[in-house]
Amino acid sequence: MHDVNSFARSHVLKMWFLLCEEGALPIHMLKRVTLIAVGRLQDKAAVVRRHSMHLLTLLLESNPFMGNLERDSYSVKRDELLEELKKKREEMIALAEKEVQAAMSDVQIGDGDVEEENNGESDEQQKAKVEQEVKTMARLLQFYEDAMSFIDEFELKALPLITQLLGSKSVSDVLEAIQFFEKAYRFHLQAAYSGIKKMLTLIWRADPSVHDQLLNTFAALFIQINAGDADRQSPEVIAENLVKFLDECTVAEYTCLEKIVGELHQKRLIPMSVINALWDFVDETSFPAAVLGNALSMLSMIASVDRAMLLSNDRLNQIYANGFGDVSCKTDTSTRVLSAACRLIQCLHLDSKAAENASIRQRIQRVNLETIEQIVARLQGFLVLDFVPKGQMQVVSSQSAWFDTAQQTIEAIFSICEQPEEICGEVVRHLAQHLFQDEDEDTISIFELAHFLFVVGHVAVKVAVHIEKLATSVKKLRVKHEEKLSKRTGNMDEASGHTNNDPEDVSAMEDELGVAAEVEAEEDMYVQNMTQKEIVCRNLLGTYGPLIIRVLRGGNEEISGDELLIECAVVALSKFMAVSDEFCEKHLQLLFTILQESPLPSVRGDVIIALGDLSYRYPNLIEPWTTHLYNRLRDVDLNVRKNTIVVLSHLILNDMIKVKAQISEIAISLVDEEEGIRNMTKLFFHELSKKGTNPIYNMLPDAIGQLSSSELVSNENFESISRFLIQFLTKEKQIESIVEKLCQRFPSAVKVKHQRDLAFCLAQLSHTEKSLRYLLQNRKLLRDALTDSGVTKHFAHLVNKARRGNTAAATTNEMKDAIDQLDKLVERAENGEEEDEDAAVTIDGGVSASSGAPREPATPKPKGKTRRGSKKVAQRESPKAKRTPRPKRKTRAQVVESNASSSEGE
Repeated sequence: MHDVNSFARSHVLKMWFLLCEEGALPIHMLKRVTLIAVGRLQDKAAVVRRHSMHLLTLLLESNPFMGNLERDSYSVKRDELLEELKKKREEMIALAEKEVQAAMSDVQIGDGDVEEENNGESDEQQKAKVEQEVKTMARLLQFYEDAMSFIDEFELKALPLITQLLGSKSVSDVLEAIQFFEKAYRFHLQAAYSGIKKMLTLIWRADPSVHDQLLNTFAALFIQINAGDADRQSPEVIAENLVKFLDECTVAEYTCLEKIVGELHQKRLIPMSVINALWDFVDETSFPAAVLGNALSMLSMIASVDRAMLLSNDRLNQIYANGFGDVSCKTDTSTRVLSAACRLIQCLHLDSKAAENASIRQRIQRVNLETIEQIVARLQGFLVLDFVPKGQMQVVSSQSAWFDTAQQTIEAIFSICEQPEEICGEVVRHLAQHLFQDEDEDTISIFELAHFLFVVGHVAVKVAVHIEKLATSVKKLRVKHEEKLSKRTGNMDEASGHTNNDPEDVSAMEDELGVAAEVEAEEDMYVQNMTQKEIVCRNLLGTYGPLIIRVLRGGNEEISGDELLIECAVVALSKFMAVSDEFCEKHLQLLFTILQESPLPSVRGDVIIALGDLSYRYPNLIEPWTTHLYNRLRDVDLNVRKNTIVVLSHLILNDMIKVKAQISEIAISLVDEEEGIRNMTKLFFHELSKKGTNPIYNMLPDAIGQLSSSELVSNENFESISRFLIQFLTKEKQIESIVEKLCQRFPSAVKVKHQRDLAFCLAQLSHTEKSLRYLLQNRKLLRDALTDSGVTKHFAHLVNKARRGNTAAATTNEMKDAIDQLDKLVERAENGEEEDEDAAVTIDGGVSASSGAPREPATPKPKGKTRRGSKKVAQRESPKAKRTPRPKRKTRAQVVESNASSSEGE
């Protein structure tokens, strides 16, 4: 199992697989083989990991502990058996004591002897029976213990490692992991449920094989009906399982599940009987609010790709009666039912002009508008707080889902109403009148004010989106109208046989097209002006902009200290800024002041998310302030740091902002104390490395310099970060260029720490002959640094690494020579020997640094030819061609002696 060859290791696992498949694996070897397979899950070779998961899957399928591997059931059975075993052992002790007493008593003669003997035989039989029962129970206890140990090997060791393989780059790892979790879930391993949830995120992977495998696995586990499986024996059971699956879903898991269910329904993999069973759960009189809300949520996932299922008056009445009924509007229960009903109703889209086909258009026209009006009235009532008595404001404000429901309510109004701006205008007026009706009162409800600001902010965004949709629909209608006119004109010309080639007519058509384009541009300017200047700078919503600013600027301790109110005000401000660039530019400084000075982590996190949206919408406005965004990477709060790395990753990878010197700030997050942030940062750099402009290579020298100078980065962290970043340099030209840039930094590195850090980075590179030659040629740049033992230690590591990486037979002599010369240079530095310029380390020949003896001059290479081509040049030379011999150069002593001889001769 520890062979250096990956195929040998994989074949060992394959042989264990065959033994297990043939039933030739003894039970006492089961745990050992399981441990062997688990140990190979972290093998560096994908083929070994694949065979390891194959073996674990087979061990799971052929386990001797029956089909249900739920640990709790075995634990309960074991505890019950231990109690029975305890009683049996007490019974054995009692029988043994009785036997001892009988042996010690005097045996009477006559009939008494016979009776005592018969009693002795009866006691012996009873004792043997109890002993047999104890042995049986002991074997059963061992069975339960082995089962629990087997389950622990999977749940505590195998499943966590296989969960990690769900994020592997290797497609085979991911596919095998998905198949394993399918088997583990069927055997009721408790840890498999969390693995299934982690698996949901794979729906966003681009690889089609992973995508299809995930859909098929989810359908097999939760959708397809199987009469032989108790978990999937009927549509009602499947619907119940789907409803339960939503109980503990996070927002991210809900989004992934929505995508999965939508695609399964598009592929017609969800039986209609299951959908009807889900509708049966939409009954507030028969099911609790949690079940009702989950059923509505699951139906909304299906309706998002098939709105036709809602275009029935019976279904609309059912949604209104149960989703917008009395249960959904009670303040003492969660607003989850109303929120789910709003999500479902958003899929309706009652615009018949945008219908996919004539059938849907007809069904839209038959929809009972009275039901729609009743739903809208309920939505209005919720937004104006008609269902919240005065005494229960505090109860409502403590519900975390309240504002999500308010947002979904506004979304639903804009989805099903023809004139949603009028309805929302009435809501805003009603709330304002109720909130500020009594001028004599000095106090107002904090919750009501927070609710009002939240509604105003989200209505502003939805009105802007609504205007843009209307403008787009007008353009589409104009294009369709022009296409019909041109088609009709073309048909008329074709029928009359007339071809319009008159230059004046052509010019008139071009002028007409130019006028149409000008009209379209004017309409765009009108819509933009309305969005930018009318919505939040004037009119009804703009009236309350100063109120938002006043709340955020403080002045009232009670207001400025309330977290809920400040959060809602920040959200409203950011939405106003997203609508109007004029409003954004005016209050951008306030938003960054809140980001920097707010003591509330939730507020700082909201501002970070808002700035991400604003950067996408107004990149030129936000660009001068981006430094403040990077500062939040060092925030004391975990959620703020998470939001920051997510927002920056999104903006940088989508080219919304340019990252230069700040790359080091993101790199420091590689050593964050929170594992989630470390993983997100690693993912960011992996995605950044895939961009075609080589951003990591371009920014690496500056990043190394900044990391080395940063007081936030220790030596250990610097080495960890640098080692991670350098791995993205895979091309020889990049390595050679980085060596040159790092060497140029040595003379300006004043501190020894900076020199050591540069040397460490050089030692991590996979050097080429050219990069080593550059180090030798520019050894003067390294001379001062090599006097430090830490620097020479890193250079010694560089030499050893280069030597280990170039032991193959294909290594050139030039490469070996460069390594040897660099080794001698480092050795002299370690010994404290100063380098003599006249006896320097040679590059292409001359004097050797070690002995000072002259070396044979190197054979001159033909210019303009490669090493491979030099042989051909030599072969083409004529054997008779001889070079003119050059005179041998005289030494200084010979010159002096020659001059003296000539003087004597004279």
